[in-house]
Amino acid sequence: MNTTVVLNLGVSQAAVATLATTLMIGLGFLRRPSTATALWSMAFVLTMITAYASISADTADEETARVAAIGFMFGAPAFIWSGLRAARGAATFAWVAPLQALVSAGVLVVLAGSPAYSTGFAVLYLAASAVAGLTGWELFRGPAHGGGMLLPLTLASGAFMLIGALVAVVAVVTIAMGPAGENDLILVRAVNSVAMIVYIICALVSLLFLSETGDDGIGGREGDLRRVMQDRLVRAEERDDVAWSLLTMTLDDVAEIRAAAGEGAFTSTMDRMTADARSTFPPESDIGPGGSTGSLLILVPRSENEVREHMRAFLQRLSTMRPGQPLAVQLSASIGWAPVREVGYDLEELITAAAKAEAEARDAGGDGWYRVGNTRPPLGVPRRPDDQTASSGSTPSAL
Repeated sequence: MNTTVVLNLGVSQAAVATLATTLMIGLGFLRRPSTATALWSMAFVLTMITAYASISADTADEETARVAAIGFMFGAPAFIWSGLRAARGAATFAWVAPLQALVSAGVLVVLAGSPAYSTGFAVLYLAASAVAGLTGWELFRGPAHGGGMLLPLTLASGAFMLIGALVAVVAVVTIAMGPAGENDLILVRAVNSVAMIVYIICALVSLLFLSETGDDGIGGREGDLRRVMQDRLVRAEERDDVAWSLLTMTLDDVAEIRAAAGEGAFTSTMDRMTADARSTFPPESDIGPGGSTGSLLILVPRSENEVREHMRAFLQRLSTMRPGQPLAVQLSASIGWAPVREVGYDLEELITAAAKAEAEARDAGGDGWYRVGNTRPPLGVPRRPDDQTASSGSTPSAL
């Protein structure tokens, strides 16, 4: 394999990166401006700039500039990962991408032309592939109902990890057998170019889908919703107002329902669940997607007795069969209930506590709620009459 082939691959990569950048900015960021789409756009911009810089350096025979461009390109996957975290309302760690780009470029410039270059390249490539693995994990754990549209980036992230591991193995073998020859380095460059082209295309498909579906229609994007929730909790704490509760709720048997219904019917089912929540909880409540498929997150500014009645009304409404509903099954949900009186005013702590309580409700049979701070009654102890019928909005444990 000669350098002409590598240069041609570089030109192809630059062309694909240019098109992807244009589409991501035009159809992603400008149509749906958010922290997530901004970070994703930065990933494509960085890939495009470094691709052109690498071609120019190759043409001018500037080895230092070329390896610097490659190093900067290693920061692109971290921008995608940070954007996915922003999309689900978590801390973005946006500083990771520029730090990784700067460190990678600096290391490769220092090692350029030395026998240690191939080893340094392998280590940095492995680090970038590890971030791609984190991207795959974010897609796997995220609440988006993307189905097949998220598959390209998920698979590409997994392939990136495998290539990173392979490059690391090759580097170890090279160390054992002696310094890498020129043909070995050209081959690594070719593999890197092909992998980046595939990764760019797969990322574009999935991220454009996520940018289109980022607005769930129930109060804004999840990241914005959580910021609103935390702001409300801060102000409630300043007033010593304890009449606030955080609820997490997930459809029971969500995996089975989604598999049986397909994406279209499942999305309609979630729209109905969201509409039921909006109809039964107070208008001042903040309602948004939860941290997993088929879940909602609700911040309710009401006393505990009122919250209990709203949960009961929601479960009754959700379980009611209606003509024309997407699935001819009776729906139910498990709810985790975290009052600020028990947990405090930190949103992340409330979400964590509510999620654990939701798991308790699900373990107890679902179609009900579990409140943080409750103790499960011993086996054989009869429940209160209010706890017997799940369809009435019962709690799986003592109130």
